[in-house]
Amino acid sequence: MKRFIAIVLCGVLFLLTLTACGGDNTPAVIQQASLSATSLNVKMGGSGQLSVLNYAGDVTWSSSDTNIAKVSSMGIIEPVSIGSVAVTATLEEGERMTCVVDVQPGASSIQAIAVTSFYSDANDITVNYETGDSVKLKAICAPDVIEKLAWSSSDELIASVDSNGVVTVWGNGIVEITAMAMNGVKGSCKVRVKNVPAGVKPRVIPKVDNVEIPVIENDEGVQNKFKSPVPVTSPSAKTSVIVSDKNVYLEVGESFTLTYAVGNTKADDVTWMSSDKAVAIVTGGRIVAVGCGRAVISAVTGDGAVASCDVAVGKDEIKLMKNEVSEAKK
Repeated sequence: MKRFIAIVLCGVLFLLTLTACGGDNTPAVIQQASLSATSLNVKMGGSGQLSVLNYAGDVTWSSSDTNIAKVSSMGIIEPVSIGSVAVTATLEEGERMTCVVDVQPGASSIQAIAVTSFYSDANDITVNYETGDSVKLKAICAPDVIEKLAWSSSDELIASVDSNGVVTVWGNGIVEITAMAMNGVKGSCKVRVKNVPAGVKPRVIPKVDNVEIPVIENDEGVQNKFKSPVPVTSPSAKTSVIVSDKNVYLEVGESFTLTYAVGNTKADDVTWMSSDKAVAIVTGGRIVAVGCGRAVISAVTGDGAVASCDVAVGKDEIKLMKNEVSEAKK
């Protein structure tokens, strides 16, 4: 019996030795790097956090529109204004992962905001470059409550604004400076910049993503950004809207800006919408491809005029849409 027990123990030790030395040929499961979220809602006045899971290398973070949301080197998202933005993590190897961040209204009791100069109540001011390259604006809120406002500029090549309402001018022109409460209530001031010398070095805004604008050929084979007119539908004859392209083809991470024209209405009366934010998001006509698939991007006026374009993201969807467009022309 003792001999039998000794033989069994030897067998067990032999099996344990094989396992320790790699006798088990089952391959180890390697977990792929991934984003902690592919979509995220962040409220004005709050913040969000993104991270790359199962990855120990360096990550570079970027936002497709820093006027909507900024992202720190640690993946912390700071909302700036209400809208949708693509936040991208780029790994050392070049792989890109994107999260759609929706900035939503937060809690606030502010009902109205007036933006003026500290020296007058006017909301239309002129800044002469020779008298100084910056000016401080103030926001008068009703009711008067303490709340951190989000400041933004309509054109940062003309003038930029910091979180305290200090405007720095860079070039001649007219710019709209806006202050927004957490609930989305806005107030704005028009700033006219004059007398910037020709020798002043213009501001350079660094790109936050590698954008490739696809060039679409028309029926004659001529490269042209503006394709055939897009059909317009409207329940009212008072307004109309058209966009420059009927079909847009993008790879994930690329972007494309639709130009548009409206009739009998203001350009800022147009609201942009995406049928699938997991495929593409749009802000002010700028489309950012988020994931493979199809999406319809629409420009809608205040009284319901609509113009749309189809977006294909990814090689397979691009090939399929181009075939469909080709067949439709026959």
